[in-house]
Amino acid sequence: MAIPLKFMPYSAAEGSLDRRRLIDLALSGAPRSARSSLLIAPAGYGKTTLLAQLTDVLRQQGSAIAWLNCTREDQEPDTFLDNLGTALQAAGLFHRPPDFAIGEIVDALEGRNGGVALAIDEYENASSEGTDNLLETLIRSLPANARLLIASREIPKLSLSKLLVENQARLVDAPALQFSDEEARALIAGLADSGILKALIEQSEGWPVMLQLARLDLLNRRRTQAPMADSGEQRARVFDYLAEQVIAALKEEEREFLIALSILPEIDLAAALAITKRGDAYNLMRGLLRINPVITLIKDEPLAIRLHPLFRVFLQERLERKSSPPRAVLHRRAAIHFAARQQYASAVEHAVNAGDIDLGAQILEDAGGPLLNISEGLGRVRTFMSLLPQDVINRRPRLRLMRIVQQGMEGISAEWIYDLERLKQLQRTEAAHGRPVDENLQLETDLAESVLNVSESRYTNSALPLKRMEELRRRCQALFFEDARYLGFVSLVELMTIYEYGTLEFVDRRLEELRKLYESANFAPNLSWVTFHAGVAAVLKGDLKSAEGHIKIVLNRMADAGEMRNITLRQESNSYLGLIYYEQNNLELAAAHFSAIPRFPPVPLLDTLAYGFGTHALADFYLGQENKAIADIDEAYQYAVDENMPHFPTIAAAIAARLRLLGGDMDGCRDIIRRAKLEEAMTQARQWFVRPWEEVQELVLTLSAYWRKTGRREEALQLAGDFARVTTQCGRLIAATRGEILAAEAHLAGGDPGVARPAIARALDLSLGTAAVRPFLEASDDVLSLVRDEAQYEESPRREWARAIIDAWAAAYAPPGDVEGILTPRERDVLLELSKNQPTKIVARTLNLSPETVRHHLKNIYIKLKAHTRDEAVMEARRQRLIP
Repeated sequence: MAIPLKFMPYSAAEGSLDRRRLIDLALSGAPRSARSSLLIAPAGYGKTTLLAQLTDVLRQQGSAIAWLNCTREDQEPDTFLDNLGTALQAAGLFHRPPDFAIGEIVDALEGRNGGVALAIDEYENASSEGTDNLLETLIRSLPANARLLIASREIPKLSLSKLLVENQARLVDAPALQFSDEEARALIAGLADSGILKALIEQSEGWPVMLQLARLDLLNRRRTQAPMADSGEQRARVFDYLAEQVIAALKEEEREFLIALSILPEIDLAAALAITKRGDAYNLMRGLLRINPVITLIKDEPLAIRLHPLFRVFLQERLERKSSPPRAVLHRRAAIHFAARQQYASAVEHAVNAGDIDLGAQILEDAGGPLLNISEGLGRVRTFMSLLPQDVINRRPRLRLMRIVQQGMEGISAEWIYDLERLKQLQRTEAAHGRPVDENLQLETDLAESVLNVSESRYTNSALPLKRMEELRRRCQALFFEDARYLGFVSLVELMTIYEYGTLEFVDRRLEELRKLYESANFAPNLSWVTFHAGVAAVLKGDLKSAEGHIKIVLNRMADAGEMRNITLRQESNSYLGLIYYEQNNLELAAAHFSAIPRFPPVPLLDTLAYGFGTHALADFYLGQENKAIADIDEAYQYAVDENMPHFPTIAAAIAARLRLLGGDMDGCRDIIRRAKLEEAMTQARQWFVRPWEEVQELVLTLSAYWRKTGRREEALQLAGDFARVTTQCGRLIAATRGEILAAEAHLAGGDPGVARPAIARALDLSLGTAAVRPFLEASDDVLSLVRDEAQYEESPRREWARAIIDAWAAAYAPPGDVEGILTPRERDVLLELSKNQPTKIVARTLNLSPETVRHHLKNIYIKLKAHTRDEAVMEARRQRLIP
């Protein structure tokens, strides 16, 4: 399979001047221990050529080489990371998993037997806050067998001085890249006398591209007519003169061909044919290689060449003065060509440069509009939209839907909800006037609305959500062979609907179908969502360890990039990771992840609210912050009521009532149940699959306990038993465990421990292997006594699990000791990494923790060591001899 140009060097080291001085400086200059080299200089300083030379040297030393040429699309961190993985995979250095972060790349490089090098060229095109974060993470994480070589016209927004001081990177800048007098003489050797050579050296001031042009001019004429320049400020004029001499030596047809192709940074044969309409494009491209290095060979088959950036700018100025064919015509041809190759960002950019905004808009509509969110990813869709004026997007329904879906999936603001309503109203108006209905556009609108429905979880009766998704899935499947993206879209939303309302019986099958579809159709930019869904399914089924691994990958990928855009995915991931730690009774860690969710985000999903605020309040309550927990959940309830939210008011009210019940405030509990009409909601919820499971569970937990304490034991028993039965059938093991424990509590309240015992046995069997101890720790002492009995029976997995629960209970309720100055093993691990001056995200990757977990440990370290900064904490720990 041919390697795309993006993953190949633009310049070949062969035939270029051997600049041993620079090679030694870039590979072994100060600081000698650095594994990363940054070549930073304006255009024309030979950075790409030097990169090619460096990789050649490393290849000869036995290192495997990967190469990435950056373009504007790499400003999106997800796109950059995806291309980084593809570059390494093309070099055989990385077997890309479906979803990955910097950690997986580093592990792959470290596990390779032998040296590896990654060259990143034209990084200035990719530089952005998120991409720079990724790059710094990679620099700090490089294993000892790996090198990173970066060429850029601008200094990336890295902590460069800190990286240099910490010996993490070395800098090769413009003064170092200038040709020395000796190198200039070697380049021009035999082509000019000493006087001309001296003048060139003075005029160029070591500027490599100017010396290369002078060499070409001298080769062409064997003598130079270049005017002398009085100062370095005239270098640009001298450059233009020399460039003029170079193209003057070309044939007329070569000049015209070259000027027309100056709209492209690199040119393959197909693009040259499409833009110039010349059948002899291959021969012309071959012939132009004689003016290397301003034109360099990238690839022989299929033929591809590259124009030096400064020479290309010079040619574009000539193009502006040409009348035939006009620049706009050339850009329009390029737009159509790249659209046919599904390179939509390039296509739209050329359409805009042609002044044909409508062509750019039409390209995106024809490419699928909202479906581009699935195939290209949210980051690339942001890039597309940045190229077009908003009024153009607003006038075109498919582009408007593209923006609506992108904003809905990212959760940045609620504006998309109102935009969708306005668009639907416009469609209704058009239909009322008898205009024909575009069935695909209608389906895309319905899919966008399904994102809204899941976001708001608005349904409350007669299994509408699942039936609605079944109908949408059927319509999308009918179009599968026409466009697989419809099925990719509906499958994501369908999974979220199943989590809220359905049984988990088919989740594994749906997840596998979704993963295969995304991999086979190369929908890689959205694989983080697939990984996230795998984590959610594992949580609901009780596989907390697997769930933690999946969700950490998602959070660490975003942390590597400093990604701030995908608010929905980040909040969802933190809410589920918090839930995992809560069920494992790691309440402080749970609270740390819940606290990463802002108070009342603009477009929250129901599970983000349920766990980020509801379960968060429970964690705080059990951590001894009873007043804070009650105040926070009361505030969340009032906010949900004021905002007319569906479902979450019931969840918040149920938790608020239960906290009061746990605190002995029976009147307060009763008042909330009455005001929030929780018993009426429970009556409807007992139809099952009608309300979201988060809502159903909180209603069951609160009302079963309330009824049991108010003399309605039989009702409590019936409710708990029904809940345990249905959730067991649905595969929701931790929820079913809670149902069995509630049933046991009801039996014990009736003085019947003999019947309660089998319920506890079922609860232990259901939760076996989940590590979810929290349901048992929330139970009464009588339930714990039954668990202790199970721990005394013959050896079995159930007995070992029962013992683990008792141990967890003993640890949770052991009397507090003097913890000042005493670090847990994990806190000591974190502090050891801090002592190496590692930032939080690198500590997280090294210790396989999420960034929020590291911050939680830091907080405890500061408290225990009475420190206010990292440096103070390290100094105090060393004083106490807690770390070396």
